[in-house]
Amino acid sequence: MVYYDRVGNLYNYKPWTLSGSLDSNTHGSGEIVTITATSSMLRVDPASSSDNQVQAVMSNGDKVGLTYDSASGGNTVWKGTYIIPANTAGGTYSGALQAIAYNVTTDVTTSFNSLPTGFNNTGITATFCYGVSSSAACSPSTTSVASPDIKGAGAGGIVSQNNVVSVVPAHTFNYDAYFSVTSAPQIQAFNLPGTNYWQISPVYLLWWKSFFNDANILSSELNKPFIISLPYAISAYTPNLTLNNLKLAHSTDNKHWKVLANIIQNKNNKTIGLVTKNGGYYMIVAGSVLANQPILGAKTEDTELQLAPSPLPTVEPTSIPTLQPTPMPAPKKHCFWFICF
Repeated sequence: MVYYDRVGNLYNYKPWTLSGSLDSNTHGSGEIVTITATSSMLRVDPASSSDNQVQAVMSNGDKVGLTYDSASGGNTVWKGTYIIPANTAGGTYSGALQAIAYNVTTDVTTSFNSLPTGFNNTGITATFCYGVSSSAACSPSTTSVASPDIKGAGAGGIVSQNNVVSVVPAHTFNYDAYFSVTSAPQIQAFNLPGTNYWQISPVYLLWWKSFFNDANILSSELNKPFIISLPYAISAYTPNLTLNNLKLAHSTDNKHWKVLANIIQNKNNKTIGLVTKNGGYYMIVAGSVLANQPILGAKTEDTELQLAPSPLPTVEPTSIPTLQPTPMPAPKKHCFWFICF
């Protein structure tokens, strides 16, 4: 690669190299893996305001964007995470790394879905291999639990798994259910494309599941929405962000993310809550959204629970009113935010 400064003076050149690997050689169906690429190209060309681009294309065609992580030995290191699809057959698979650089055209075609200004879909590629073994890890969809978290069609309750809380009103499910939570730790700064929002939490895969066959319970099978509550803190990868404008981002495939508008922030216990019927991937983001970014809410769910319109105010503690004495004390209720049961 040949590098020029902004006035056209040559200041460096070196061979363009690219190599990659996964964090281990063998993985299980449903396992979260880290993909690492090492390249001689710079993070940013001196004439560009956008990072150079690296992605991994998995054997099934899934694309995983890698972002700059560090520099070592004159090379740049790029990382991204991927979840091996559930029920992937055991065997050896190959993937392809692709890298493109600002104002560089080669005879090797790449397949990036979007390109910053000054980039084109040609660059350099490299292959990597990985194994999938059914015994290496368990898919979240087949996790074994000793007993259901919600037992019986009329039951409700508050359940906590891996620091994520879910509040379920009575008569939400038609059968015994349990709360499944898996997470992938944040390993780098990640910006949601097209927005000014940045990831500040792990990526959580959250599902209410049938206790009988471990199947995900879809929104069409729920009688009522439930609440999920995720903890937050400023990420070490994005220390300059504030906690003044937090949102939840949701994805069905861990690749395409949308920012949700109707969230509840509790500053006392540092959590972000959402009333929803949807499982899937969730993460907390901080920043401010651009005007053209789609904002998705859950109007039908808000109407059903009679919540205030978005954005919801921060939940603050309130004083307890004095109760008038009665001959019989009222039955004790368990309440969480807007739901008592």
